[in-house]
Amino acid sequence: MSAHVFKTQYTDSVLHNTPNDFINFYQTIDVLIIDDIQEITTTKTQQAFFHIFNHLQQNSRQIIMTCDRPPVLLEGMEDRMLTRFKWGMTAEMEKPDTKLRRDILISKIRRDGLVIPPDVVQYIAQNVECSVREIEGIVNSIMAYSVVDNCEIDLQLTQRVVSRAVSLEQKEITNDDIIAVVCKHYAIKQKEIVSKSRKQVIVPLSQIHRHHLQPVRPYVRQARPQHRTLCLQSGQLPSGCRQIFPSRSRRNRNAASVLTPCQMPKQGRKYLAV
Repeated sequence: MSAHVFKTQYTDSVLHNTPNDFINFYQTIDVLIIDDIQEITTTKTQQAFFHIFNHLQQNSRQIIMTCDRPPVLLEGMEDRMLTRFKWGMTAEMEKPDTKLRRDILISKIRRDGLVIPPDVVQYIAQNVECSVREIEGIVNSIMAYSVVDNCEIDLQLTQRVVSRAVSLEQKEITNDDIIAVVCKHYAIKQKEIVSKSRKQVIVPLSQIHRHHLQPVRPYVRQARPQHRTLCLQSGQLPSGCRQIFPSRSRRNRNAASVLTPCQMPKQGRKYLAV
């Protein structure tokens, strides 16, 4: 039951002067399940619930409560109520994943006797991620549009309904997504694309993967090693060096003419390391 119903029943019992009968009734049950416990904020209602809670807990009865926040964030609750809420196990209910949402859809379809194609079920499970209520609302909307437009339930109708009810996020397409679709279309394995196979079907796919889907490698231009001039006064020619004769032109004094050892006087020779 919801906390709102609990409050309404307690208010009616106070108006009819039967609050004890109300408390005695709930103290005789074996399992108490209350939804949205954060709505019980009035002092009198909390007192009644406190007595019920204590009696059930002392007699080893089951108490299950749901809330939209953890007990430490509840406001308007008495401390003795909060300490008892923290006494039990607190579990967070996460959003259902794709597989669970698909199972919920299939269960609802079977329960209501609906006929919905598998691709429609898969599309709803992948794109409607908020809550089970929203999933059921999407199914009801699809059925209503199908009756009003007098058309069959297909993927196009589902996409139109879902786009109006859910804010669809643009998912980034990765290389793995592309490879998975291509492999499914050609009925080949993903490891065959990166293999060295020369089959007629695999070769063009391998080339596309190698040239278009591989990460771009940055081109780094290596700097050429700088040459240094080595000036010597000796007449011996070091290994790895050749003789040069500096130009005496005033326009370019740094210019040098490459000479062979026989063309260059021994005195005043200079050498350039190469």
